[in-house]
Amino acid sequence: MRRFLTVSWLLICVAVIVFWTVLPPSPAWVDRYYASGFYTALSSLLVPLTGSVALPVTALLLGALLVWLVLGTTLSKRRPRGWRTPLRWLGRGVVAAVTLYALFIVMWGANYGRTPLETRLNLSTDATPSTLEHIAFAEVLSNVIRHDHAAAPNWDADLEAGRASLKRVVRQLEDREVALPRFVKRTPPGFLLLTGQATGLTVPWTLEAYVDRALPYPYQLATALHELAHVAGYGSEAEADFVAGVAGLTSENASVRYSAALVLFARSAPQNLLPERYQAILNYLPERFQNDLSAYRRAYTRYRAPETVTQFQTRFYNRYLLSQRVGAGIGDYDRASTLLMAAQRDGVLEFNWEEVLLHASR
Repeated sequence: MRRFLTVSWLLICVAVIVFWTVLPPSPAWVDRYYASGFYTALSSLLVPLTGSVALPVTALLLGALLVWLVLGTTLSKRRPRGWRTPLRWLGRGVVAAVTLYALFIVMWGANYGRTPLETRLNLSTDATPSTLEHIAFAEVLSNVIRHDHAAAPNWDADLEAGRASLKRVVRQLEDREVALPRFVKRTPPGFLLLTGQATGLTVPWTLEAYVDRALPYPYQLATALHELAHVAGYGSEAEADFVAGVAGLTSENASVRYSAALVLFARSAPQNLLPERYQAILNYLPERFQNDLSAYRRAYTRYRAPETVTQFQTRFYNRYLLSQRVGAGIGDYDRASTLLMAAQRDGVLEFNWEEVLLHASR
């Protein structure tokens, strides 16, 4: 009976994987029945359980699984010998891998199959942003940085403000409610940077959000918003950056605005502005910006894995994104600023400095 149940479960998981890989549903179907239906219901049940406690639920579950495997092996009365031992463990590994991947698709991964955000919002992304748009975007971000750099950090209050802003943005853009965890959990310093060059992580099986404690505070806060956007159902890195950017820049909390503007500026301005224009803006930015940027670079350098490992990690993650139909692979990160400028151009999002000042004065 036990073997029958195992085989039946394995067949169900394989069917899910084959269905998703070979005969994927249309993006419109994923939008309507998965993202706005099943996933919304699932996250509303799971997120309050895993996200309402500060403890790392994923780590606890992995620890419990390890203990179960050890005890199950040492206390088992059936002790296969010879070649049967590795074969048995190989079979267990296959079942575990297939199960985890099938659950990944069902519990979060199908969000990759949604209609692209620019299509859902009718953004004019076909037009390459002009030089003037890049300059205007950088100027707005620099204005936010100059205005809000003195904000005192308060993790709980800032995170709560970011959550509220993200919920509001998703409601405005897509007319749907999302469940977001109360806690974004912080790993030991360097844990994510060393293991995958990542600054944050969303665990698809528990819908927990994590950030690396080695990051300077503004990067932790901006990364937390990015991971919360993943929990909200945005699989694409660029789309998560876009939603987190909108939520950050339009937040009423100064720390959230500063953190979002800092990360967006540091990522987009050096690549999209002429060196002399970039340096001219940089000269007017406050000392805190320079210190935060230097602290980020020091953390990344300190916890960077050996070059061969980082190259493997980059190739692996790129392959993973491509397998999930993210056509640009790791280059998807670069689309965020293009999406933000398209949203401004089309009136979906107004970067209005007077409005930012109004938020800050409340």
